[in-house]
Amino acid sequence: MKTNKTIKLLGKELTISHTYESRGYGLTETIESIHIDLKELTSLITSEEDAEQIAEEMSEYAYNEAYNECKAQAEEGEALYAYRTLMIYMEGTGRYNSGYISASAMYIECESSSERCFTFGGQDIDRKDEEDEEGEEIAENIRYNEILDAISREEFNRRMSEDERGEFECLEDEARANYRRLHPEEFDEDEDED
Repeated sequence: MKTNKTIKLLGKELTISHTYESRGYGLTETIESIHIDLKELTSLITSEEDAEQIAEEMSEYAYNEAYNECKAQAEEGEALYAYRTLMIYMEGTGRYNSGYISASAMYIECESSSERCFTFGGQDIDRKDEEDEEGEEIAENIRYNEILDAISREEFNRRMSEDERGEFECLEDEARANYRRLHPEEFDEDEDED
């Protein structure tokens, strides 16, 4: 589904052009995708610090989207479930010269599962020759390859920290309280007096 929502990464406004759901392994993942031309990569990410920052900003965005989704569920007294991904597709020339950067956050109350990750799918991105035919270094190509390496070094996959999980656990308490409030007929009056 087209969305055209705009977010800021590395101080630049980027448009989320599509939002869609993916289902696999019994999970439903909501993916928001940004498409850029592979040539734009070095204007978006110009240094190792930028690679680190984009990983941080994308991961934080995915975490906040998962949290907000769970907050809305808690207000309705529902069990918490969110699996959110922000993805930047980098389209190159040719069928196989493309890649992606993605950040995900997942929280599943019924499985006591929580996760955050940042992934660089750049295996199909062609590296540029770092020397010309005379053996002279091509600075622009070296920088391009260094940026690909810098992004790949930012990859991580981990369980949410105790503080992060704590924020969701507070939502679980809120969800239970709201469920009781919204469905009083399911609870004994005696229980309420305890």
